[in-house]
Amino acid sequence: MFGSGEEFQTSQGASAVSLIDAVFRWCKALKGEDTIESALAAIAKGVGAEAMTLSRVRHGSFQAAKCVTYDTLSSASPKPRLTRSFAASILSEFMSIARSGTVWLRSVVEVETDPALDLFHSRRKLQELVVIPLQTDHGFSDFVEFHFLDPLSRNQHALLNMLAETLSEAWRNRSHGVFAACALEDKRQERDFDSVDLLGHENPARLSRAEYRVCLLLSRGLPNKGICEELSISNATLRTHLRNVYAKTSTDGMPDLLYLLLKGPRQRPQGDLRRIA
Repeated sequence: MFGSGEEFQTSQGASAVSLIDAVFRWCKALKGEDTIESALAAIAKGVGAEAMTLSRVRHGSFQAAKCVTYDTLSSASPKPRLTRSFAASILSEFMSIARSGTVWLRSVVEVETDPALDLFHSRRKLQELVVIPLQTDHGFSDFVEFHFLDPLSRNQHALLNMLAETLSEAWRNRSHGVFAACALEDKRQERDFDSVDLLGHENPARLSRAEYRVCLLLSRGLPNKGICEELSISNATLRTHLRNVYAKTSTDGMPDLLYLLLKGPRQRPQGDLRRIA
C-alpha cells in the first residue's frame, strides 16, 4: 500500500508504519468495530495534523449535514476547537464534480475567502487546510479534511497522496449507518450552548457586536430583509455575519441557530441597536 518499507518522516516524526495503523483503524471504524474518532486521531497523528473533520455536505450549501470532528486541542483551552467542516469553502463550485481520492490544498485552490475559516485559522495559528473528497451520491458529498500548523512538507504531501485513495475506497465500502450514528453523538458532545443564553451578557459564543445585533433581531422574529434594513447592511454582509455566527455557535444553519436563540429568556434588550453590545 505504501510502496517500499522505508519510513516517510513528517515534521512530527510520523512514519509510514503509523499510517498503516491509521488505515487499519479507519477500516475497522467503518465496519463498526472501532470508533471513527479513534480512527481520525490515528490519521491526524500519522500526517501531523492539528485537527480533522469527516463531513457530509449538501450540494449548494456551505453547512455540513453531518460532521464528526477530532482536535488535538484540549477542551480547556481558550482557543477555538474545530466544530464544523470547511470543505465547501475549498471545493466551492467543484464540490459535486471533485474526484474521490484526490487532494485539495487551500494554499493552491483559488476560491473566495471564507471569513469563518480565516477567523478559525487565525485564532489557532493554522496555515494549511487539506480536503479529500471521499464520495459523491444523491446530491451530497462526503469529505475528510485536515488542518495543519505549518505549510505541508514534501513528505506530508506524499503521505496524503498515498492515503487519499485508500481512505476513499474504504469509505465507499463502509457498513450502513456507521457515519450517521457517530455524527449524531459527536454533535451532542460538541455543542455546549444548549444550557446557556446565547445572547446573555457573558456572550458565551464570543459574538462580535455586528453578529450579536443580527442574532438579537433574529430572536425578535425579523426576516433577513428586515435585518438588512434595520442595520443598513447588504444581503452579502448579512450572509457573512451568519456564516461567522454558525461557526461560533456550532450550528448547521438557520433552523439550528433559531432554536438556540428562541429557547433563551423572553426578555431581550430593546431600543436603539447602536447602544447594544
